[in-house]
Order: sequence, then structure tokens, then C-alpha cells
Amino acid sequence: MRHLKNEVTSIKKDVECGLRLEDGTIGFKPGDSLICYEIRKEEQFTDWDPGF
Repeated sequence: MRHLKNEVTSIKKDVECGLRLEDGTIGFKPGDSLICYEIRKEEQFTDWDPGF
């Protein structure tokens, strides 16, 4: 991801940036939204007895 001539790891909302994806068949069009997320595993717990 780049902002102006600098390579960056994050960008503020509503600031333009450039992206390069490994898959060259993916294209963007005006008005497209890019949603970023991180998959992570977290230990699950409950605050009640499930009865198992």
C-alpha cells in the first residue's frame, strides 16, 4: 500500500492510497469499497453453565 511515494502499513479514513494485489486479475472500479479484516483465533468462554 502506498500513500504518495511512501510505502505505508496503514492509512486514515478518506485518504487516497494505492494498492497492488498479487492476483492481477482483480480490478477496482470507482465506488468500490475495500473492507480489511484480520482472522484471529480467540479462546471462547461463557459466563453461564451450558450444562455439558
